[in-house]
Amino acid sequence: MIHVDVLWTAREAEQHPFRPGEAAAVFDVLRATTTMAAALAAGAPGVVAVADPQRALSLRSTLHPAPLLGGEERMIRLPGFDLGNSPLEYTPERVRDRTVVLCTTNGTRAVAAALRRGCRQLFAGSLVNRTATARGLLRCLQPDPARHPRQPAANRQGTPASQQADGGPAITLICAGTHGRFSLDDVIGAGSVVEALQALVQEEEPEPQDTLQLSDAARAALQLWQQARHELADVLVGTHHGRLLVETGFAEDIEFACRVDAFDFAVQWQPHALALDTGAFVATHFPGN
Repeated sequence: MIHVDVLWTAREAEQHPFRPGEAAAVFDVLRATTTMAAALAAGAPGVVAVADPQRALSLRSTLHPAPLLGGEERMIRLPGFDLGNSPLEYTPERVRDRTVVLCTTNGTRAVAAALRRGCRQLFAGSLVNRTATARGLLRCLQPDPARHPRQPAANRQGTPASQQADGGPAITLICAGTHGRFSLDDVIGAGSVVEALQALVQEEEPEPQDTLQLSDAARAALQLWQQARHELADVLVGTHHGRLLVETGFAEDIEFACRVDAFDFAVQWQPHALALDTGAFVATHFPGN
């Protein structure tokens, strides 16, 4: 049994006790995690996510070759940075063969929170690669049947979710939120991955409900995604963050973020020899993508 949970904001991630075998994904659909996928698709070998602009500037002198700095604070490009946080800026002409150091208002800080809490099986999730993200999360778990034998359904139904999470593999989907508050666009992204997890499990299991145990938060995210999917662009434009992007001239970024499953790779965190405290996200293809 795999327990699937959704954390509404990065503040919840700061309190979450990540276990060694737990797999997680951070969502900042508008726009950081979408931009990370765009940068890797355009040929960047890696994206280093940092919470502090000064840390980003210091990496310019310590990483070789020198990286490109991308990021924003309240949607405005940071001083001294090469790029902002629009996925449309990350073209092959700009980023091919260049590591990107990204610092944003919400998304990269959520990544930093998860890493501080010990999460090391971490992905950057978005709508543009939701199925690849789900596949990567499942591949990371690889539960050992000897350690986690499948229980009869009657036994599983009587086990509280918290007890299930303590005793077996777990997937945690982290919504970055906006300044510590609930952000609908991120929850919709998380819900799309919950649906993809169910579809992937169903390919191998006739009754996916016997393999995935969804928390109430995961069920809510799934329902929000299923309600939004047929008018996705309109829904995202109507969110608080979506309205701000439209007002500041970034409406096309929302269209880009709505390209569901545009990319066939997961954005996976790995240690980085020259940035041990932050690591780097790389494009990873899993069998089936």
